Amino acid sequence: MDLRVAAASGPAEGSADRPLPLPLPRPGLKTPPMRVLFVANVDFALRHFILPLMRGARARGHEVVAASAEGPLLDLPRAEGFTVFPMPVARSLSPRANWRA
Repeated sequence: MDLRVAAASGPAEGSADRPLPLPLPRPGLKTPPMRVLFVANVDFALRHFILPLMRGARARGHEVVAASAEGPLLDLPRAEGFTVFPMPVARSLSPRANWRA
């Protein structure tokens, strides 16, 4: 194989320089609803970063629940009708405590 021709044609299909293209959704094809669980280690992260994602997923017809450490900032997601499961999350470097959570 002539290397000058291969180099001129660009990177190989699916290489790191040129990823494979994602298939486009077909018109009229609806994705079946999913059950989505969002997990946050603290209520602040759930309220300020994950709640917009939860709203978007629910707007697309998915069933959305969350799990987070209990805190006062979970009142808003619950008021909007989301189920938020309390989860004891260890905020330490202890692998045993994190595994329990």
